[in-house]
Amino acid sequence: YYAAGNDPQGGANQNPTARYTVTTDANGCAGVKLCRSGIEPPAEPFDLVCANVNSAVIERYFGAIAASVSCGGALILSGIGAEWRTQMERLFSSMGFIVESALEDEGWLGYLLTPERAE
Repeated sequence: YYAAGNDPQGGANQNPTARYTVTTDANGCAGVKLCRSGIEPPAEPFDLVCANVNSAVIERYFGAIAASVSCGGALILSGIGAEWRTQMERLFSSMGFIVESALEDEGWLGYLLTPERAE
C-alpha cells in the first residue's frame, strides 16, 4: 500500500515526510507499508494505490501514479469532478488501465482501476 500527498493545506494527513510501517500481526499478515510523500513513483510498485486528488493533478501526474501500481494491483482514485468523467476515462484507457468500477456522489467521482494485463 502506498499513499502520497502534497497538499500544503492538508494538515497531518498530507504530511510529505511521514512514514509508517506495519509489522507482522498474530495472523502472519505482513508486507503492509504505509508512507506519504510527493507524487513520484516509489522504488517498487504496490498492490494497492489510493489517491484523493482533483482531475488537474491526475492529468499532470497520472504517469507517476500509474507506475506505482503493480501488474496485478489496483488503483483507487477519488476527488474528481463529475464533469471530467469522459476526459479522465480516456486518460485511464490511454495509459493501459481498465475502469472496473466508477461511482458518483454529489458531483464527485471515484474509480477502481486495474492495469491491463499483457497477453
